[in-house]
Amino acid sequence: MSRPYHLGGMVRLAGLLKRLSPDVIHTHLFVASLCVAPVARLCGVPVVIESCRIREGWRRGIWKSYQIDRWVNRLVDANIAISESLRRYLTEEKRFPAEKVVVIRNGRELSRVVSPSGRDLNALRNEFRVQPGELIVSLPGRLEVQKGHAYLLEALPKVLPQFPSLRVLVVGDGSLRVELAAEINRCGLGDHVVLTGYRRDVYDILRISDLVVLPSLWEGLPLTAIEAGALGKPILATSVDGTPEVVLHGETGWLVPAANSVELAKAMCHLLGDPDLRRRLGERARAYVVQNYSFSRVVAETEQLYLRLCRHLTA
Repeated sequence: MSRPYHLGGMVRLAGLLKRLSPDVIHTHLFVASLCVAPVARLCGVPVVIESCRIREGWRRGIWKSYQIDRWVNRLVDANIAISESLRRYLTEEKRFPAEKVVVIRNGRELSRVVSPSGRDLNALRNEFRVQPGELIVSLPGRLEVQKGHAYLLEALPKVLPQFPSLRVLVVGDGSLRVELAAEINRCGLGDHVVLTGYRRDVYDILRISDLVVLPSLWEGLPLTAIEAGALGKPILATSVDGTPEVVLHGETGWLVPAANSVELAKAMCHLLGDPDLRRRLGERARAYVVQNYSFSRVVAETEQLYLRLCRHLTA
């Protein structure tokens, strides 16, 4: 089901709920709630929870008014926001009842991130034709407008005169791949920027990176920042939504305004030119992420919410 008028999907879902008789339905993102919450209530599911994982930059027209969201939210018992920024989005923009909104910050299974792959990292550097001593910047993320790749490409001509051997690894795939490849060629950046496509070795690419850049236009609370921090990598990111909650400016990383290639270029030059600063930021990022963004915390806090909302079922 991708729309609530997919009647066949609604019927199959209703049959599934009747058969399983769950105590909790937990949907991720609004469209899932729009499709599922009405069916769940009609089938007598006691508890419905919705997770909000990102500010919805795609909103246009009637969707921008959030009227439908507020109607669906009447069928929801709690809204999980993965950052304090998203809590404000839900209560101030969508105008959801504040008492329904619970902040459970994003997290990652950090042991999987930091566990060595056993791969020869020099071989990985050779794959991308990086010579010893040359700097690597990586940008992991889907090739979509949200991730702000265009601003990194705009910034590079201002960075390369100071760092002429810089290699930029754009990791991921998406709808903008052809457009970004054309822009790289048009700007003469082909010797510096590599579109790696989808990779299973993202953590190893982060390991060989000297700087991780996240020029996003909007975010929830970016997992890439958590992963890079866990690996002790300095992060340069845009100050959007929940990003400043994990990238603390001047402490665990560096923040710049969104959609501003000039400030992005200045910050890249500053960080690339100061290896001691990069090392300090990376060390602090690792300590901060390990303390605050484990997946075990996410599980425990989510479990506590389930138990609280289901308490009346066993009363």
